[in-house]
Amino acid sequence: MATNYGDFTFKGELTYVKDYKSQSAPDAAAIDYAGLQDYPDLRGNLGVSWSQNAWGAAWTTYYIGDQASGNDVWGTDYLADIPGYVKHNVQLSYSHDYNGSITLGLNNAFDKKSPTWYDGFVGYRDVYTGLYDVLGRTLFLRIEQKF
Repeated sequence: MATNYGDFTFKGELTYVKDYKSQSAPDAAAIDYAGLQDYPDLRGNLGVSWSQNAWGAAWTTYYIGDQASGNDVWGTDYLADIPGYVKHNVQLSYSHDYNGSITLGLNNAFDKKSPTWYDGFVGYRDVYTGLYDVLGRTLFLRIEQKF
């Protein structure tokens, strides 16, 4: 969307998994993993980016839906329900005259901590890193140069 203040782009994605059934053996009962730990049934992201002349900026928000512990499925009592998770990434970039760019950014800008799998364990990193940011707030500098 072009304006007097630059060009803005908005994007959003949302995914809902109705069911995700799997069997451990051909004669075993199927388990519906959708909405259990590590299998969120709802995920999404929203983003806005801006550019004007050589400058650009972006803000992206990521959402992972809450997940049930699965204690009733696995016959356990020590797994924790996982709350919804939201993190924000921001960046500012400049494209220079020599066919390249410099970007300064901040991933997980508000330092959102990843949830824990187990109920009662403190300070133990027990999370699926494919879903959650375990690094916390991270500053980055990217330099790109095309030849």
